[in-house]
Amino acid sequence: LGKNVELKGGYFEGSTFLDSANMGDGAEVREGCLLEEEANGAHTVGLKQTILFPFVTLGSIINFCDILMAGGTDRRNHSEVGSSYIHFNYTPNQDKATASLIGDVAYGVMLNQPPIFLGGQGGIVGPSRIGYKTVIAAGVIYRRDCPQGHKLLMGKESQKEDLDFYPGLYWSVKRRVINSIEYIANIIALRQWYLIVRSKFYQGSDMENLLYEGALEKLEIIFNERIKRFT
Repeated sequence: LGKNVELKGGYFEGSTFLDSANMGDGAEVREGCLLEEEANGAHTVGLKQTILFPFVTLGSIINFCDILMAGGTDRRNHSEVGSSYIHFNYTPNQDKATASLIGDVAYGVMLNQPPIFLGGQGGIVGPSRIGYKTVIAAGVIYRRDCPQGHKLLMGKESQKEDLDFYPGLYWSVKRRVINSIEYIANIIALRQWYLIVRSKFYQGSDMENLLYEGALEKLEIIFNERIKRFT
């Protein structure tokens, strides 16, 4: 735990919280999460192997596992997820090769990108990529990608007819593979950012060193899990 971290109630396991991160009551934060400075969530938020960049804000009653979210510049201008939101990260074939990128590492670490807003009572079907300055309207279940950003996504997709389901058959394989590789590449990039840049800011006390090592450990956990699920 970093300085001024507030965990107001719930279950927390094997995760790292940098300075001033906070979570409301009823949280369930499972192994492999990394919440950077001032990232926060309201009550009843579920996370697992989730990375939230500084200032990212989650509303209430959210399931946000296997996802990286960036965007925003400060406490007043930050990416946000509305209440009652879910990242769908599990397939009918019982696998989880479905992590999603909301923003990215290369630009997100600079803390100079427009925020992303995911409206409440909605969700994203992973694996998905969403670019900066994207707004997904409330109530939308988004199934596509918008890596270029700068869009208001209303979710008006043509309704497809019901299809026969064949266990073990995967649709849109190329897109899934590309998005999975993009996610793994971003985790590698974030690890390098910590090794080369952020390490310079954690050379003081033993507690700071432990916090830095904890962040690296979480990135290693996430990387290994993504490789396992991908292969």
